[in-house]
Amino acid sequence: MMRLPNGADLQQSKTSNFKPNLKNIDIMKWLDAIIEVLREAEEPMHYGDIAVEIVETKKRDKVGVSPELSVAAIISKHPDIFVRDERGTYKLNDSFDYEQWKKSDHDTESDEQTSINQEIKKRSKNIVRTYGVYWRREDVDWSKSKPQLLGSQSDGDVVDFGAMRGIYMLYDHREPIYVGQAIKNGLGERLRNHTKDRHANRWNRFSWFGIDGVNQTGSIHKVNTFSVEIADVANALEAVMIEGLEPRQNRKSGNYFDGAEYAQVSDKRLEEKRVEAYINNIMKR
Repeated sequence: MMRLPNGADLQQSKTSNFKPNLKNIDIMKWLDAIIEVLREAEEPMHYGDIAVEIVETKKRDKVGVSPELSVAAIISKHPDIFVRDERGTYKLNDSFDYEQWKKSDHDTESDEQTSINQEIKKRSKNIVRTYGVYWRREDVDWSKSKPQLLGSQSDGDVVDFGAMRGIYMLYDHREPIYVGQAIKNGLGERLRNHTKDRHANRWNRFSWFGIDGVNQTGSIHKVNTFSVEIADVANALEAVMIEGLEPRQNRKSGNYFDGAEYAQVSDKRLEEKRVEAYINNIMKR
């Protein structure tokens, strides 16, 4: 008779409402996952690429809305394990003894979350906290009064940036045609206006740079005041222009630009509408 991992037979499990003990399932903490990725890579990696690898290889069951920030927070807490190779790029310390490390006590999930929260607090001083570059107009449902601007970081949880405040650029393919700001209303509403005004037929992509933060729950955290130095303002302005315009001679994203970049996620309901319209067209023939 077929038996389950806990020793119970299949017939018994059906009659006794067998439930697996989820506490026994081995789920990697962030530190374990980062070390595993770098050991497998055997070369320095950017913390963003580390986050992508963790998500794609399912080394963690939950990664939240900002996996890149989580990876950066854990790396910065363990300078004895990780060494920076270049800005944002890390490798394992040559003196790191993996076998000995496995035998030692490690941070709990709660400890790691504390480190992540501290990193969030540190980055709350940034002028540009989140941004998205060259998003597609066609992947947003503009029929809503408050359109959703959906994005995710390293395939993490999806965030709606429609209520985000900040500045934006409109493009005709790669050429910038308009720059504006969304402060009174969110970016979603402001961009929607441009689908009906004199710019309506002149743009098909947009970039945005948000001044508000994103909570770990995925909601937008509005910021009303800033306390920054002149150098921070200059760095933010430089970074926005480099990211938004992509000048040919600039090879970096700007000095100390720690804004979290999010990739666009297409609205699934838009795809459903397109399929429905396609079927309706076929039926009319």
